[in-house]
Amino acid sequence: MPFHGTLDSRAFAVSRIIWYGNSFLPVIRGELIPGPTGTRVRVEMSIPRGAALFVALWFAFLIGVVLLIFAGVAKASPGVLPMVALLLFLGAGLAAICFYPEAKKAERLLRAAMSRAV
Repeated sequence: MPFHGTLDSRAFAVSRIIWYGNSFLPVIRGELIPGPTGTRVRVEMSIPRGAALFVALWFAFLIGVVLLIFAGVAKASPGVLPMVALLLFLGAGLAAICFYPEAKKAERLLRAAMSRAV
């Protein structure tokens, strides 16, 4: 199995095993829900808490800079707003580019493992 993490009778929390570094590697949390026709699996993927904190601080800093500029506290040269826009795009883009392809891979592997288990 290409995942590592914890598993009990009702839930699991795993991440994919990779050979390269990716701070935005999805954490996969799932819940097994028994029912009359079989067991349903509810899955949620999110970025790790440390990466989420980094992204939150990144955007808080950028929002602070923009608010200071628009409040007139900080002097805005013509190149400041495009730089802030670039940093905003890089923050969102970095998280998206690193998270979503890995989430798709993990979903595909998890579905394959679950279909073999049936």
